[in-house]
Amino acid sequence: MRWKKAKVLVSALLTNNMVLPDDEEESLALLEYALQEVANRATTLRLLTTNVDNRIAKHTDIEGVFMRLPALPVNDEEELDIDEQLCFAVARFMASFIVDSPTLVMLHESKAIDIINQYNSTIEAYQERQGKNGRENTVLREY
Repeated sequence: MRWKKAKVLVSALLTNNMVLPDDEEESLALLEYALQEVANRATTLRLLTTNVDNRIAKHTDIEGVFMRLPALPVNDEEELDIDEQLCFAVARFMASFIVDSPTLVMLHESKAIDIINQYNSTIEAYQERQGKNGRENTVLREY
């Protein structure tokens, strides 16, 4: 998902005159926070790396494999640096940081966590199938 589309999505999720900040620096700060929330909760394939020179978010269960921190987009046309399926969780977390109602905060966070849990289940099932077939992890990228 491109950064421009993500901003449109977050704006659409907001209610009661709540809006995404006009200041791009503020919006990027919210995006960074949301990306890190998702990266901390998901085993996002796009962020897996063996390159220890990257900024590392966390270790994985695979020896020598780490999860790097997502990079921020430099313009509206750049893709978010996270698996496509998790972009909606990022948008939900961003909305939860902006809304002023505890009920809406919980709603957006709950939806984000549901998306992450579904994603994690899919990844775990994939890894289990790969293990049963005796294949190495073929989705690792070198960043």
